[in-house]
Amino acid sequence: MQVTTACATVTEPSDFVARLAPTKQVVLIIAPYLTWEDIDATNTPHIFELTQNTAIGNLNARSRVKDFDGKPSLLEGAMSISSGAWSRVDTTARHPFDIDETVEGVQGAEMYERLVGGSVGNTRIAYLGLPRMIAVNANGDFTVIPGLLGSAIEDAGGVTAAIGNSDLGYRYSADRLMRPAALIAMNEDGLVRLGSVSGKLLTPDPLAPYGTRTNLNAMDEEMRSVAEAIGNNQPSLIVIDSGDLYRARSAMRESTAEAAKNNWDNALSTLDKVYVSAREIYPEATIFIASQASMNPNLNREGLGPVIVSEPNSDMAGHYLSADSTQRQGLSTSLDLSATIYYLLDIPASVAVIGTPFHVDESFDDRQEYLIKSNNTALAVDSLRGTVLSTFIWTIVTLLAAGAFVLMWANNHWKPKTVKWIRRALYTITLGCLSIPAASVFMFFFNVWPQTPGAVLWQLLASTFIIWALALLVMYIRGGTSGIIFLGALTSIAIIIDQMLGAPFSFSGFFSYSTVMAFRFYGLGNEGAALLYGATIIPFVLWLDRVKNPHRYTTWVLAIGGFFVMLVCAAPWWGANVGVAAWATIGYAVLLLLANNQKVTWKSMLLMLVAIVLVLGVLIAVDMLGTSGETHLARSIGMAEQDGGIAPLVEIVVRKAATNFRVLTGSLWGVFFVAVIGFLIAMRVRPTPELTRTLQANKFFGDGMTAILVGGIAAFFTEDSGIVLPAIMVLYLGCALLWLMLERLHGKDDVVSESLTVLESVVDE
Repeated sequence: MQVTTACATVTEPSDFVARLAPTKQVVLIIAPYLTWEDIDATNTPHIFELTQNTAIGNLNARSRVKDFDGKPSLLEGAMSISSGAWSRVDTTARHPFDIDETVEGVQGAEMYERLVGGSVGNTRIAYLGLPRMIAVNANGDFTVIPGLLGSAIEDAGGVTAAIGNSDLGYRYSADRLMRPAALIAMNEDGLVRLGSVSGKLLTPDPLAPYGTRTNLNAMDEEMRSVAEAIGNNQPSLIVIDSGDLYRARSAMRESTAEAAKNNWDNALSTLDKVYVSAREIYPEATIFIASQASMNPNLNREGLGPVIVSEPNSDMAGHYLSADSTQRQGLSTSLDLSATIYYLLDIPASVAVIGTPFHVDESFDDRQEYLIKSNNTALAVDSLRGTVLSTFIWTIVTLLAAGAFVLMWANNHWKPKTVKWIRRALYTITLGCLSIPAASVFMFFFNVWPQTPGAVLWQLLASTFIIWALALLVMYIRGGTSGIIFLGALTSIAIIIDQMLGAPFSFSGFFSYSTVMAFRFYGLGNEGAALLYGATIIPFVLWLDRVKNPHRYTTWVLAIGGFFVMLVCAAPWWGANVGVAAWATIGYAVLLLLANNQKVTWKSMLLMLVAIVLVLGVLIAVDMLGTSGETHLARSIGMAEQDGGIAPLVEIVVRKAATNFRVLTGSLWGVFFVAVIGFLIAMRVRPTPELTRTLQANKFFGDGMTAILVGGIAAFFTEDSGIVLPAIMVLYLGCALLWLMLERLHGKDDVVSESLTVLESVVDE
C-alpha cells in the first residue's frame, strides 16, 4: 500500500537569514491549545526559561473541523504535518492503537490486517483510520498523502516514534480517544516503528479531568526505550504528546472557573516536565514545542499559538522563527513545521510538501509581547471580516439598486431640484463606499496592532471618514468624477507601497489574506490583486476622459504602469500570486489596444499569449530557482517535471473549476457581481439608450469597462476564487458607471436640459 512519490531537493531557507543547524534527530512535542499567555515562570518554568534563550514564533495550526465536543480538531493539525499539505479529516475514522492493544476483542495488529491489509511487521503502532483518511483527502484542494513524512524518513534509513495519549476515556457509552502523535509519526501504511500511544501511559486520578492523567514515569520509560532503540546517526523523528492539555481543555465546560484553572495549570506543569525529560533523554536532538489549535483567551477564537525550538549548545536569544511561506516576522504554519523537519534531517521533500523551512530572524523587540499582539490583531480583524465585507457589499448593492431606480424615473417624474439633491446624496454615498478599501490599509496608521474588535472597527471608521472627507473635498474643487479618481489612485498607491515595503501596514486586512484562515498567505492574495486591478484601470480611464491630449498616456504610460501593477501582484518577492500574470496581462493588453483605437484581432491575441508565456516563464523560473518559497504554480510545474507528465497541471484546472463553482454559489460576492451585471442590463434595456450615450461621451471609460470584464472572465478561469475576483473588479466599474449616468439626469421640467438631450440625440443619429 506504499505510495510512491517524486521527490525534489530539500528546499533551503533564504540565504540572508540564519538557519537552524541540521541534525540527525528531531523531537516534536505537540501542545494542544497552548497560548503565549500560558507560558510563565510559575506553571512552565523550564519552557519559560527556554523562550528567553532561543528562537520563538507564532504558529498557524488551525483546523477546519471540530471534534466531538466542538473544539478544534487535533487530528487535522496532525495530518497536515504528516502530509505537508492542508489535510481534510474524517472525524468518524478509527484511531491509532498499539499493536498489542485489544480492539473490539482482537489485537490491534489483527484489526489492522482486517481493515487496512498487510502485516504490521516489527512496528509498534497501527493507525486503523487510514482508509477513511485517504478517502476524504482523495478529492481535496491539494495533493494530500497521509504518512508522507514518516515514509520519507524511513526511505532515508531513519525511524519514527510516537509517545503519548490524550484519551478522555469512556463517557456516555462512547469511547473517546485522541492520539494525534501517531498520525504525525506514521508512514504511508499507517504504521509507526517505535513508541506507544496506549492507555499504559495514563494513571487513574480521581481529581483529574475524566479521572485520569498522564503517568510521567511511564512516559519517561517509553522515551528512554525509544532512545535506546534508535541507532547511532540514524535519522529519527520522535513525536510526543503530553496528554493532559487536551483533557484539561475538554473538561472546562463541565468545571467551575476555579476548577478549570487548576486543571489547566496542572496540565501546563505536565507539559513542562515532559519537555525537561525529552531534553535530558535526547541531548543531541532539536526539540520543537508546537501548539495545536490554540484558543485565544480574550476572544475565545482559534488563532496563532507558540512554536519554540530548543537546539543543543545553541544561543538564539532574541530571534524569531519565521518562514518564507508567510513572509511575516515570527509567523509560520504547521506546513512549515513539516518542511523544517525534512530540512533538519537532510531528507528530500516531495513537491506535495507545501511549506518552507523555518529561518531565524534577529530582533530587538519584546518578542513574546509582539507575538501576543500580532495574534490579537489577526483575530480582531478576522472576527469582523464577515460583518465588514457583508455590510460593504450590501451597501453597494443597495446603492446600485437605488441608482437604477433614479435613472429610470427621475427625468420623467421628478423635479430638477429633487434630482439635484438625490444625485448629490448618491454621489456622497458612492464616495463613502469607495473610501473603505483605501481605509482598510490606512487604518493601521493609527495603530499597527489594534488589540480588540472595537479598536479595529474604530480605526476603520475613522480612516474611512477622513478619506471620505478628502474625496468630497476633491469632488467639490475639481468636479465630475475627480472623487472616484482620487480614491482609486489613493487605494492603488497604498496597496503598492505597502506591498513593496513588505506589508508593514497590512499584517491582516479585510481585502487580503486572512492570517488566521489561510495556510500560505503572503502577498496580496487573489482578492487584493483584483482590488488593485480595478482601482488602477477605472480611475485611469476616467482621468483620460478628462485630460487634454489623452493619447500621450495611452501607450508607454499605460504599458509600463500595467506591467508594474502585475509585478506587484505576481512577483514571488512581492505578491507571490503568479496566476495574476495571466489574467492581468490579458486585461491590460486589451485596454492598451482599445485605448489606442486598435482592434482585438487573432494576431493581437496571439501576441497576448506569447506575452503571458514569457512573463509566466520568467516569474516561475525566479520562483523555482530563487530563495523565496515557491508558489502553487511553481510547485505544480516541478511535480509535472518529476512525474514526466501534465497530470498535476490538469489536476489544477479541475480543482479550480470545482472551487469556482462552490464560490459562485456560496459567496456573498456572487450577489454583488449579479447586482452589477443586473445594473448594466437594466441600463441597456431602457427605452432611451442612456448607457450607449454615456459610453460614447466617455470613450476611454468604455474601453476600461471592456478590460475589466475581459480580465474578470480570465481570472475566473485561471484562479480558484471563482466569482470573487470578477466581483471585486467591477466594484469601481459599477460605481463609476452609476456616477457618469447620474451626471446626465435633468428632471422633467428642465427645458434647457431636455433641449440638450434632443440635440444630443440628433447628433448621435
